[in-house]
Amino acid sequence: MVHWIMTCVATSSFLLSINGSLHGFFTGKRGLRQGDPLSPYLFTLVMEVLTLTLRRRIHESVDFTFHPKCEGLDILNLCFADDLLIFLLADVNSAIVIMETLEEFKNASGLAPSIPKSTAFFCNVLNHVKLSILTVLPFEEGTLLVKYLGVPLVSSRLVYRDCRGLIERATMFMLPEGVIKEIEQVLRNFLWSQGSLQKGKSKVAWDVVCFPKNEGGLGIRSLHDFNIALLSDRDGHFTEFTVANSWEAIRPRSAEVPCFFVVWFPSCIPRHAFHLWLVVKRKLRTQDLISSWDTNSNEPLLCSLCYQQSDSHNHLFFECSYASQVWRDVCGFMGIQQALIDWESILATIIPEPKKKTIDIIVLKLIFAATSYFIWQERNARLFKQEKRSAHKVTKIIIATVCLKFISMKFKKNSRVMKCLETWKIPLGMSNLA
Repeated sequence: MVHWIMTCVATSSFLLSINGSLHGFFTGKRGLRQGDPLSPYLFTLVMEVLTLTLRRRIHESVDFTFHPKCEGLDILNLCFADDLLIFLLADVNSAIVIMETLEEFKNASGLAPSIPKSTAFFCNVLNHVKLSILTVLPFEEGTLLVKYLGVPLVSSRLVYRDCRGLIERATMFMLPEGVIKEIEQVLRNFLWSQGSLQKGKSKVAWDVVCFPKNEGGLGIRSLHDFNIALLSDRDGHFTEFTVANSWEAIRPRSAEVPCFFVVWFPSCIPRHAFHLWLVVKRKLRTQDLISSWDTNSNEPLLCSLCYQQSDSHNHLFFECSYASQVWRDVCGFMGIQQALIDWESILATIIPEPKKKTIDIIVLKLIFAATSYFIWQERNARLFKQEKRSAHKVTKIIIATVCLKFISMKFKKNSRVMKCLETWKIPLGMSNLA
């Protein structure tokens, strides 16, 4: 392990940029490069040794006392990213045990706490006790509440006053249009290209994405409009012009989408819902669309599932012989004997009662989204990776995925729920019944 680590450190080389020109190079001797993925692993390894050393010292000592809020849970220290918190009762003897442990760790590892970056926090401690402890701990005294990455570290959930500073910073001025465009470009890249800067990857216009979900968007707020809404409430004491009211007054609007509750609902699987949203909007890059863009190609494109015609939204969901077999098998498992395969007909069956929270409707929506998702996944695996799975295999994957989701959901115990548990062969002990 030491050899591997030193190889990562010593094989790197560096250049210096002086007035825009690169000069020479020198090899690394110590430390990892900024952002090296090995860093968190090394930190974890080192902190494990420190934790074991602390616990051994405390076990051997009769002078150390746990912090009263940590003793019941046996919590001595916590790590955040590359930071360390140590908890103890505010007395000199406990502080001495901690400093002796840090000194032992320093002698063994060569690592010492950075005094300028270390802070001691006190709560309800008498001043003379505090001064005595600070003679042992050579750290500056900090003030509570402690903030980490700009957010207060509190034992309860964050409330409005904890985050008020973020709002004040965001509403202090109107952001320049160029800044807003660059930020939204980052958001678009994250949504469509997993963070990489690639053009032409967007499937839906950003203006549409910024519509609320019930109007056909993803509910991502336009930064320009939201900045205006925040400025209208910068003092925080308006009654008529609150952020919510201002946002509703200025945001663009679109007609409500009837199938909104089919796609988005509290128990949905997010990646399935996002995919279903694209299907409903007919924004998947199916072969019929690709062939219309590429006018120079004379090669006929065939569906990678059935090889009978080029795939399209209607063909894949679920007119294709392979896809329809999967859909019928899934419906057969649920006890739906006459399964429709036409996309519009299936939606028309689900849409009239999408708001119902009965187990039957929820599971039907989960199955509908999961089947669409895995059909598209299978289509892409065959088209780009030359990997194939049988319809029966895909059906089993769909059922297993929805079953796992079903187990994590909470339902009131009734005859419909019990029947569904029986259908899905889920033991009562694994169900989450209220």
